[in-house]
Amino acid sequence: MVTTRNKAIAEFIPFSIVHVHMLEPFCRKAFGSVGCCPPNLIELSERIVGKCGGLPLAIAAIAEGFVQCNNDLPSEYVAQEYLKELIDRSLVQDSERKASGRAKSCRVHDLMYETIRRKTKECDFFRFFDEKDLSHLSKTRHISVHKCANGVLESIKNSKIRSICLFNVDELPGTFTTAFVADFKLLKILDFENAPLDCLPDGVGKLFHLHYLSLRNTKVKELPKSVGVLLNLETLDLKWTFVNELPVEIKNLKKLRFLITRCLDNKGPYGETAKIQEGFGVLTELQQLRYVHGNTEVLEELKKLRQMRKLGIRVANRDVKDLFVIVQNMKNLEGLTVTAFSSGEEPLDIQSLASPPLCLERFSLGGMFIEILPVWISKLQNLTRLNLDLKGSTNDSMTILQALPNLLVLMLFVHDCDEQLHFKEGWFPKLQSLYLYNFRGLKCMMIEKGTMSSLTFLLIGPCPLLKEIPTGIEHLNNLKRLVFCMILKEVYCMIKNENWENVTKHIPQIRVSYKQTSRGCFGYTSKYLSSLSVENFKDLIKEIEASNE
Repeated sequence: MVTTRNKAIAEFIPFSIVHVHMLEPFCRKAFGSVGCCPPNLIELSERIVGKCGGLPLAIAAIAEGFVQCNNDLPSEYVAQEYLKELIDRSLVQDSERKASGRAKSCRVHDLMYETIRRKTKECDFFRFFDEKDLSHLSKTRHISVHKCANGVLESIKNSKIRSICLFNVDELPGTFTTAFVADFKLLKILDFENAPLDCLPDGVGKLFHLHYLSLRNTKVKELPKSVGVLLNLETLDLKWTFVNELPVEIKNLKKLRFLITRCLDNKGPYGETAKIQEGFGVLTELQQLRYVHGNTEVLEELKKLRQMRKLGIRVANRDVKDLFVIVQNMKNLEGLTVTAFSSGEEPLDIQSLASPPLCLERFSLGGMFIEILPVWISKLQNLTRLNLDLKGSTNDSMTILQALPNLLVLMLFVHDCDEQLHFKEGWFPKLQSLYLYNFRGLKCMMIEKGTMSSLTFLLIGPCPLLKEIPTGIEHLNNLKRLVFCMILKEVYCMIKNENWENVTKHIPQIRVSYKQTSRGCFGYTSKYLSSLSVENFKDLIKEIEASNE
């Protein structure tokens, strides 16, 4: 018997030779189904874990400078490798993963969490601040504010805070932001994500050492001009705010690497994107620029940004061709999102577009319907996620797309699709999520055995002409979630088919939505719908329709 806490070692041994048994978390194993340590044993448990050596590695942080970049990879990639190693050693758990396999969110075991809290408190490295803990913060360099922000300023007025993060804070005192920018000049991290914040004080420019500023999901409408004085800023996150125009002073931030914006109010002249001023081409360290409105002047500035890894941009049809010529020279590009909008010109010839870099992993092209896929799309062998708007023969497009060897997520919006959609044996071997939006002409869907063998999520609809259960859906052995979008009546008829239970019993979750209303999108489980009589179902439809009047 061989034991290891390194998951990579266990995976290296062929499963056909040995049986690998994954040990349960310490607390669950020691204390049974309760899964937590009794209060009278906490001290003893911590001493036991201490004997085992404690935490061998530290997670270092994209802004604190704990992880140093090497000659080959930037610091955030090195940090991801550290996190992966912690997960492989079972010291950190990944509670949710992306389709690519990278951790999307993480957690630690209860005992490890308490150990970390105790250690950080002992060395005054980090403090969790809530209503119950308003003292001993004078020496702390990093604080996390949970729910209540009252008393924070008083407790840390004499400290040299380096970072502050807010979580689930419902209300901020009126002087909170102004006091921070005035009194805490050594701040490196300022994270206001999800905070009840509607403006940023002009004095923010005094935070000379600031590396990371997040206003994500706040009500902030504009940035003060003084943001251009933050010469050490590396990350500016404005996603899901009301900022639709960036100040010209942005061009002063020569160390900026990540500029992320997405407007909550998409009814403005730039939709969800933000207007960026001329002159930003001097930001040669920029690796992420999302999502901005582009024109001829903006494209000229983009030519100077050769380090770009992720780009999201909205351009007129007439500028798409020039954009792809520029993108072709971004040799490190991993993600590209292009939204085109018509400006009265002739339809774009998609075949004439220059190929993006072959290293591209995520590609989204929207705002135009593609009748014939460009030849170069089959050469993007590293693609893991693809979003396209299609027109005409979807089967022809599927024949080309299925050959992409690493595709994990495929999202298609269609116009005038084929009546039949046929997935053949061997197609899409790694695909995990498939979104088939707006297949309004689809009448029949056929799934051969051996196709999409890794698929775990499938969304279909609206497709009002689809009256039958997709033929062969029972072959999707790994399917965990099936969503029928806005075709409630059609799916109810499928559910009443005597064959429904036999072909869908392996799918843990099946949901059906009816339509978008002022109150949201109504959704129901197939189990609930199957319990309704015809009369009860009619009453349900009437209830939904009445609620939208």
